[in-house]
Amino acid sequence: MIIKRKIIQIEEDKCDGCGQCVPSCAEGAIQIVDGKARLAAEKYC
Repeated sequence: MIIKRKIIQIEEDKCDGCGQCVPSCAEGAIQIVDGKARLAAEKYC
C-alpha cells in the first residue's frame, strides 16, 4: 500500500487572515502569522 501525503498550498494573495482555515485543519498545521495563514510545519500534513 502506498500512502501519499497532501501538502496544502495557501494562496497568500487571496488570504484575508480571517482564520476560518485554522480549525478546519485536524492536525493543527495552519496558523495565522502577521495577519496571513501560514503552514506551521509540513510534517503535520
